[in-house]
Amino acid sequence: MNPLFPHGALFASVTDVKAACSDAYQDALREARRDCGRGSYHSRGRHLRATRDGELVMGEAESCPWDGTLKSLVAAIDDARFGRGADLVSIEGGIDYAVNPRQYADMSYDPWVGEWEVVVWRKPAA
Repeated sequence: MNPLFPHGALFASVTDVKAACSDAYQDALREARRDCGRGSYHSRGRHLRATRDGELVMGEAESCPWDGTLKSLVAAIDDARFGRGADLVSIEGGIDYAVNPRQYADMSYDPWVGEWEVVVWRKPAA
C-alpha cells in the first residue's frame, strides 16, 4: 500500500482511485442511457461521503466535492476518521438527463438518473 494513504485505504494510488471512479461512472452512464435513451447526460461531479455504522457523518447536505488530488483525499479521510468517527469513506457521483443541452441549460432536466459510488477507505478491524 501507498505509505501516504491512511491505514485502511482500499487503493494503492490516487491513479487507481480515479480509474475506479471513471469505471463506476461509465457503468452508471451505460445504465442511465439504457433507461432514458438518447439525450444529453451531465455529471453531477465527484463528492466525498463518510458514514459511521451506516449513518451519514460527512457529505450530501454539507457537500464535499473531491478535486481529484491525493492531498484532499487523505485530508478528507483523516477528517472523517478522526474528526467525525467514520468507519467508511467513499467517493460518489450522479448523472442528470435532459432531452437536449438547451433543456439542460434551461433547468428542464431529470436529476439523478444514474449514480455511482467507490469505497476508498474502511476502518480496519480492531
